[in-house]
Formats: sequence, C-alpha cells, structure tokens
Amino acid sequence: MTRRKITTDYIIAVMGITGAGKSSFINQLMGKEVVTVTPAHGPGSMNPCTTSCKAVEVPASVIQERLLPCAPTQKLFIVDTPGFDNPGVRTSDIPGILAKWLKESYPTAKLVGVIYLHDISQQRATGIPKYNLDKLKKMCGEKDFRTIVLGTTQWNATERAVAENREQELRNDLWKDMLASGSKMERVDDKNSSPWKLVETVLKSKPPVPQKTSSRSEFEKYQGSYVIPIMGPSGAGKSSFINQLFGKDVVTVGHSLRSCTQSIQLVEVPAGMIQQQLPSWDPAGTKKLVIVDTPGFEDVSANDSEILKIITKWLTDLHGAGAILAGAVYLEDITRARITGSTQRNFDVFDKLCGKDACKSIVLGTTKWRKIPDSERKIAENMEQHLQDRVWAGMVAKGSKVERVDDKDSSPWKLVGAVLFEGELPAFQIQMEMAQLAKELPKTEATQALRTRIEELINSLKRDGASKEEVWALVQELEALRGKSILGRLLERFLEVLGRLSQAFV
Repeated sequence: MTRRKITTDYIIAVMGITGAGKSSFINQLMGKEVVTVTPAHGPGSMNPCTTSCKAVEVPASVIQERLLPCAPTQKLFIVDTPGFDNPGVRTSDIPGILAKWLKESYPTAKLVGVIYLHDISQQRATGIPKYNLDKLKKMCGEKDFRTIVLGTTQWNATERAVAENREQELRNDLWKDMLASGSKMERVDDKNSSPWKLVETVLKSKPPVPQKTSSRSEFEKYQGSYVIPIMGPSGAGKSSFINQLFGKDVVTVGHSLRSCTQSIQLVEVPAGMIQQQLPSWDPAGTKKLVIVDTPGFEDVSANDSEILKIITKWLTDLHGAGAILAGAVYLEDITRARITGSTQRNFDVFDKLCGKDACKSIVLGTTKWRKIPDSERKIAENMEQHLQDRVWAGMVAKGSKVERVDDKDSSPWKLVGAVLFEGELPAFQIQMEMAQLAKELPKTEATQALRTRIEELINSLKRDGASKEEVWALVQELEALRGKSILGRLLERFLEVLGRLSQAFV
C-alpha cells in the first residue's frame, strides 16, 4: 500500500521497552483500539506486536477538544515504535529506523517530541542508552531534552507504595540527568485524560521563539479577516480577557510567574457569537473576526527584545498575507501596588510599536476590578487616573480610549466594539517600518525605546549596586542583542561594564 505523503505535520513518537504499554497508551489516547496490543501473559506475550513504526492521525475534532489551549494548527500524528529490547531489532538501530521511516513516509513533517514509557510494575528498571538519547535529541532539533517526556505506566498493576518508591528511584538515579536537562516526568493511569497530559507537555515544551508560528502561509486563511491582538505585560489578564470574551476557556491562563502565552495564539470568533454580541458590525467582504493572545512584556521566560521580535514578525506576516489589523487592546492590571519604571518603559515600547496613526484604534483596558474590595476602590480609581493622566497620556491625547474590564460577560465585548466601531483601520508603525521600508528590528523606534530602557538599567546598576541575579539577567538580555548594527558598540561597552560588575559576585 502506498504511504500517504503529508506536509508540515507534527509527529510525536512513543517509545520504550517492549511491554511498557506503548500501544495501550495510544489506544487510551484515541479512546478506541487503533493499534494491536501484545497480551501481558500467555500466547504471543513474548512476540511484540510493534516491529516497525506505525502512525495514527489524531482527528482535528479530538485535538480541539483535548488540546485547545495549545492545539497545533498542523495535523498531529502519534507514532508507535518497536520496543528497545525487541528481539528482531537492535536497540541502537531504533532511532535510525524511526528517522528512515519519517523520511520515507512523512518527508516534510517535523518530529516535535518523544514520549518514553516505562512499566512501573517491573521490579528492574533500565536506563535509556545515551546513544539513543543523543540521536533523538538531534532529531527533535533541540540542544537539551525538553521535548522528551518520561512516562510511567501500569500503576494499576502495582501496590501504590511500591510504585512510588520505584518512581523516586527513577527520578533520583536513571532519569536524573535527563530531568536536569529539561525532560518532564508524568504518570499514565487509567483516566482517559492521562495520556493527553503527556502529549500536551510535549507540545508546550517547544521554545518561546516560534519556528513556524508566524509564517505567511499560516495566515493565508485569514486573508480579508479583521484581527485584534490583545497585548500588555505578563499577568495583566490577557488570556482571561479572551476566555471571558468567548464565555469558555479557549486559551491557557497562567497562575505563576511564568507566562502561559509564549507565542502567538489566534482564536476565531464564531459567526453566531458576532451576530449576538455585535449585531451592527458587518463590514463588506469580511471573512472572519480573529482575537489574538500575544506574549507579554516582563515575562520571565523571554526578555522583552525576544517578545518584540515575535510580535513584529507576526505583524509583518499578517500584513503580507492580506489580513486586516483592526486595532489592538492593551491591558494593565489595576491591582498592581504601584506604577513602576518598567510599567512606563514597557508601555513606551508599545506606544512606539503602534505609532501615532494607530492610536484611534487602540483601547487601553484596566483589568481585575472584581478583585478590588470596596474599602480599596478609591485606591484603584486613583491608579486608573494616574495611568490615564501620566503613563497613557500620550496615546490618550492621540485618540486612544480607556475602558474597564469587570466581571460582566459583556465587558470585554465593550472594548472589542470600541476598536471596531470607533477606531480607524490602522497601520502600526513597526508594521509599516518592517514591511514597507524593510528596516531591521534594531533600527525601529520600538527597539530604540528598548535601548533607552537598557541605558536606564545600566545607570541604576552602577549607581545603586545590584544583586548577582539582576546583573546576570541583564547580561543575558544584552547578549541576545549583541551584534545588532545600531546597538553593537553600545552593547559592547555595556557588557564590559557588566562583566566587571559580575566579577564581584564570583
């Protein structure tokens, strides 16, 4: 039978010792038998069913149901592989078999990760040969093991205390180095959602700077559609705003210091919802209305220059694909104790990114009003006034509107409506600079605002002293920009100063 050729698909390989439950894992994942399972005992138990690679496509409807917060736009295939101790296959040959099979069957697909399964009921555990690990890491295109998830199976077949002791041994011994290099460890139990947790972990392990998340071909389906990005610092409530807008969870909400949104996430608004919430909005020729969750500034996972690169590339490709940028919503958390220098500087970057001509289509929103007790209402209102009169004054003067986001379901729609009805179709400053003038990112006004921020940080470090963590965090941010033409000599001098500063902490 001729194998089907597929383009730009995602592949996740399921690997492990024979009998670890790879085929059962895939069947549990799909909710039905799609691959043959070797019986644990009796006839056939010594003859593994999987002697070659077998791919199972995950239906789009299942992806949307199970993986909506991190659902890939590509097709997703789960691949069953031969066991590492398969009598007919040498363990050292398995990565090569997988690589050859991928090249022949799915030549343009991408291996995005590996799920390695171990039977926790087995008294003796074996490590994964280093050669195989290095080969798999290289195939996934990574420098560490972040895309390899380690799963333990057969928890039902073992006493809980015994299984937990074995799990701890794996964590502290055989899998210690892999976990230290980025791998995650998960249990596979009898819950139908259990295998999906491992798949989701693989998909979320990709680095924050996207490889194909902002290609023009991806945006072609949005040609002629109106797009509204939701922007702001990490923790401002961008993802919660979008979920409140849709009335259900469509993007992941973070509850830690690390932002959940590390790449661009586009969510199409159903036509029925538009008719219900915005009945008078019906521009000629519009195909879709798309809301976009964007990475936030001040994210611990990526410095602001990386975030700016992601957003800039997305805006440029969006323009090139023929989509219509209707405007933007910028959110700020009203519960923040005070307005810091970083609050002002990060908003300055946003201001420069938009440019004066886009301000009438920008809505500035304050979030988390429902968390403000009555006794502190006045404080929040004073904060709002300070934002409007000081931090946001420039954009407000150029036509931007200020709105509150409260706990009413209609609240986010008020901001979206303000963008669509009261604004004008803008051309963002950074979008025009990149697409029309073909400027490099380090030469744009937005990046010049970032440079100003770096200069202020350096002066603060030299004047007030700094902790080791502050120095190294800034070193990393500057290293990311080293070599850029407009910042080159300046950064070299800054890094020299920081190098001397950091020696004090060694």
